[in-house]
Amino acid sequence: MNKFYDWKPEYTNAVVTIIDVSIGFTTYWFLAMSEKIKALFFAKFTEEKAWVRYVVFQKLTDAVFMGFIPGIILLSISDYTLGRLGLKLGNVQESLIYIGIIGTLIFVINYFVYFVSKNPFNLNMYPQMRLMEWSKRNISIILWHGLLTYFPTN
Repeated sequence: MNKFYDWKPEYTNAVVTIIDVSIGFTTYWFLAMSEKIKALFFAKFTEEKAWVRYVVFQKLTDAVFMGFIPGIILLSISDYTLGRLGLKLGNVQESLIYIGIIGTLIFVINYFVYFVSKNPFNLNMYPQMRLMEWSKRNISIILWHGLLTYFPTN
């Protein structure tokens, strides 16, 4: 009879992934939400630039510690490949169709959210980043964040 604590080799990937993401989240939380790191951004830059860079820092820290590092660890200890996980370059046409559909959907949703965000309730709910002027550089930073968020490594 099997007990609930009997170890089976097929549990390894799930257990390691849960441990990796838990450690990654803890690391992310204490780095990205640190008041000392936030103070460094606000001491070095103007308020608007500090908010942009601090929010991007939070998002990139999230992507690294909860996406890239656990993904690399999982790929290194298991028999999974990137192709088996869905990242294949064999059928470029199909990939471009999916990228186009998802990209259009993201663009349309963000377009409507922009107009809805002028609502004072939404401005109070998400106060982190309020840009008075959107430059090409700010837009490229946001697009890189979108790329890292919507196309994670694992």
